[in-house]
Amino acid sequence: MKYTEFFSEIKKNPRPVYLISGAEAYLRDEAVKALRALVLRALPEFNETILEAPEAQTIINACETLPMMADRRLVLVREFPLLGKQKTAKEAEQVFVDWLPNAPMTTALVILQAEMDGRKKIAQTLKKTALWLDCTPLEESDLRGWIVRQCKKAGKSIENPAYLPFVAGQDMYALAGHIQKLCDYAGERETITRADVDRLIRPNLEYSVFQIVDALLRGEAADIQRKLNGIVDAGESRVGIIAVISSQMRLLFHATAGAAQDALSANLKVNGYALTMLKKLLFP
Repeated sequence: MKYTEFFSEIKKNPRPVYLISGAEAYLRDEAVKALRALVLRALPEFNETILEAPEAQTIINACETLPMMADRRLVLVREFPLLGKQKTAKEAEQVFVDWLPNAPMTTALVILQAEMDGRKKIAQTLKKTALWLDCTPLEESDLRGWIVRQCKKAGKSIENPAYLPFVAGQDMYALAGHIQKLCDYAGERETITRADVDRLIRPNLEYSVFQIVDALLRGEAADIQRKLNGIVDAGESRVGIIAVISSQMRLLFHATAGAAQDALSANLKVNGYALTMLKKLLFP
């Protein structure tokens, strides 16, 4: 389930079990924050239990505890070992799987899992029975939409929302901080401009290397040396710089070979905006 659908669904249809998994920490934390706000409306200090890497029976016991002077309580599990990639006892998995259909509505069980072995029976069962939010990094179109909405919440619009993650990377916690900074800087202005991004946001390694490729194609050796020195001075490793330059060269090869942009973006797992800019450099 997409994150926008998840936030809508939890308001309309309460469930006894929620599974929140995936690498994007911002989405995981926002989902937990939303569930806490919905469930913990009375005496939150008495109606929330947080468990770190617990055993199955510990979770079951916590969920069977009745809420205190409230309709529901919340049990938050941070990393459930039975869902991880390490080998686990089948008997322990089966105990939890057998209990799931009987999970009480008086408790909202929230399982927060960064990595999950989807081959396990317990994972497959949870995906079917729980309300599952897959927090894999957003697709570029979804990330652009999220950036636009974050700016709108602050009463701002943003020119070319694809440019910000191109410069700063796609980590949503970092982007949220950048958006706040840009909105504060814009002040009375309604629109955040590309110039604002260039002025305030320190570019990531990929963008800096893109600028080097740009200088290379323009034949500006002095500019290349200056930009390389700047990247090294900023603390980037030389090995990392070489790896990203190699990646950009590979992109150039595919772009000059006429490969379709959507296919390149998907197959090579690169920023679509970066591909657009590379093609503009090659075919002005």
